[in-house]
Amino acid sequence: MKVKKDDEAEHEHKTKGFAMHFTEPKEIKQNKETDLKVHVQIDDKPLKDADVRYEIWPKDNKKHDWADAKETKDGEYEAHYTFKEKGKYNIQIHVEDDDDLHEHEEYNVTVK
Repeated sequence: MKVKKDDEAEHEHKTKGFAMHFTEPKEIKQNKETDLKVHVQIDDKPLKDADVRYEIWPKDNKKHDWADAKETKDGEYEAHYTFKEKGKYNIQIHVEDDDDLHEHEEYNVTVK
């Protein structure tokens, strides 16, 4: 299984000091629940109490699913998602807070 940032998109953040690190799942299998985890920081400190959502869709498909993440520890957000089909998927992680922060990054994954 490969995870990579979408090479076609620019990942410039509007918010100074913002950083996001998506933790690569060890393996994604069809019809098995997968843990999705991201670490979010601002000015090298964990970003707490943010709203984090994973937008998930198969490549070349218009139907998007959403998985809401819960903060498991300061700046770490986790959601669970079951991929129904094998193949390539896009995952766009959206991060928002009460101070008008709205950032996102897109990744590609392969489901076996």
